[in-house]
Amino acid sequence: MHNILLCLVCLCALVCLPNTSSAAQFARNLATSLRDMEYFYKHQEPKTLAGMLRAFDREHKFAKGELRLTTAAFLAEVFRKEPIVAKDILQKAQNMSREAQTMLLWAIHLSKREDLQEFCSNLHLADNQVLCKQISSRPRDLTKWDLTTSNTILHMYWGAFFAYADLRYLDAIIDAAVLHARLKSLGRTRDAQFSGSMAACASLYEMTPRHPLVRKRLSERLTHLEAAEVKTLSIILNQN
Repeated sequence: MHNILLCLVCLCALVCLPNTSSAAQFARNLATSLRDMEYFYKHQEPKTLAGMLRAFDREHKFAKGELRLTTAAFLAEVFRKEPIVAKDILQKAQNMSREAQTMLLWAIHLSKREDLQEFCSNLHLADNQVLCKQISSRPRDLTKWDLTTSNTILHMYWGAFFAYADLRYLDAIIDAAVLHARLKSLGRTRDAQFSGSMAACASLYEMTPRHPLVRKRLSERLTHLEAAEVKTLSIILNQN
């Protein structure tokens, strides 16, 4: 597991996009959130996941809400595709920390599994009405979460994408980048979505050279866009 952790380099700070706190924050957080999910995306080794979670838990990483939710979004996709892996991970939950167990509750919720309340009861978390209410009040479909409102939600979209390359999540990130180009061209830099959509641009700028599928999808999306939107996506595509 340590080899997995060490074989992935940290993401660099973004230098060719506007230097905003939103973009800089994404650059600082992305490696912590997604480096192991990115490894899974490249190598597709489900058996490594239980070890990855144990390592995160030993290092108390799930104490951070951002990593907790990003991992939950990633695992939700795995749970849907790999029921045997899901069963193995959930059976080990009794030996995990409360933070890790909370992460698994979010993963079950986002995966649309029917055993959320049962799992919560088995972990003796059912009495935490605030937690259960918080989880059940959020959409079970991640694409209903607005990624421009929070870097954490943006990270969750990347985590979900890195499970099995579901283009719904990548397209939502690209849509946010297109929105940023549109808002910028209109001078609407104080729009509530401006900062979050810029973070989406920053993430695409970082991921495009690393993943051919991201580059391919960006190229496909250039069709039928307005000039300002094409310019933004072209800058991302032609960065290297």
